[in-house]
Amino acid sequence: MKVRLLFLILLIFLFAHAHLCADLEEYFLQEVRIRGNSVTKEQYVRSFITLEEGKRYDLDGIITEINISRDNLLKTGLFSDIFFNDEVDERDNLIITVQLKEKNYFLFGPTGYIVYERQKIRSEAGLFMEYTNLFGKAGTFYLEIPLYENVGFLLTYRGGAGTVRFTAEAEYQYSLKENDEYAQYTPGISYRFSSDLLLGFDLSLNDGTHTSSIFQPFLEIGKKERYSYKVKKWMYSRISPYYGIDLSSGSFYGAAAQIRFYRDLLLKIIYNVYIKADIQDGDIPENLALRVDVRGTFPEDRIGNKRFSFINELHVPLPWAGSIVIVPFVDTNLLGDNRLEFFLGGGLGVHWFTRYQDPLITEIAFGKGVMLNLRKRF
Repeated sequence: MKVRLLFLILLIFLFAHAHLCADLEEYFLQEVRIRGNSVTKEQYVRSFITLEEGKRYDLDGIITEINISRDNLLKTGLFSDIFFNDEVDERDNLIITVQLKEKNYFLFGPTGYIVYERQKIRSEAGLFMEYTNLFGKAGTFYLEIPLYENVGFLLTYRGGAGTVRFTAEAEYQYSLKENDEYAQYTPGISYRFSSDLLLGFDLSLNDGTHTSSIFQPFLEIGKKERYSYKVKKWMYSRISPYYGIDLSSGSFYGAAAQIRFYRDLLLKIIYNVYIKADIQDGDIPENLALRVDVRGTFPEDRIGNKRFSFINELHVPLPWAGSIVIVPFVDTNLLGDNRLEFFLGGGLGVHWFTRYQDPLITEIAFGKGVMLNLRKRF
């Protein structure tokens, strides 16, 4: 009886040891293949993959590196889905294929807003065109053309290789109503330390009723967009002090800070809260003064050198049409100089994600007036 028991224990030990050895088996990674990237450059895709060809991995190591690589690629915002497929060749070497599903990178449509306030109709409406994967390396080209009261253009380019990014923005506006013109050119450069940490600066040159230049460093932490449904809460923050010189009046300075919290409550219903604080001092040109940013109120009539904003949004996708999201919102502002005025606005929006809109925004807002808003970031 004792001999049988000892024999049984020995068999169990040998089985456990063999199972442990199997788990510790290493695989030689022969090749990583990239598929599905008809626009995105393969070299750019590989820069986000942590798996190294010619290296040995155990099973846990392969799974870990695949998860890291998938998250890195999703955070670029260029792909709607990513699959990692594995196979073994005749020599038992591992081959991993990264199958990408690219998004549509060309967007266009209406933008801006129309306000009815004090028995007047005011508008800053226009059309925009955006391409979000220029040269296959996540470069962005954006063109906006105003309609109705203004003529001109807003042109923006963001690009660069790897962690260094370059930006250039040019804007020209001619007011048909006021018979004056305004031009701005803003080059910038930034360095991304990680997917959630960006440091850079912009230099803005303005010419209109006042001629000025502004130097503005900035720090960004986090992301505005959720890159995966597995992420249930995320945040984004930005702080940007600045210093400017106006050739006709003197110098001025200020700082802008914002923090945004996002939370997936349940059933893909997302609650957003934005908190923003802006302060200015010195000889501030009127065209650079702070404006009210409450939906439902025309911004150009109210200015100040201090502004505090608190914005709430709830994004509720329709169960039978997931591409349509209902968005109730409430905006509040404190704006002014020595005395702060309180502004309140709110309303309801429909955000429709289509092939050429990401998304198409239609919002009805009530504040000091009534507004139809089509702008993504008011």
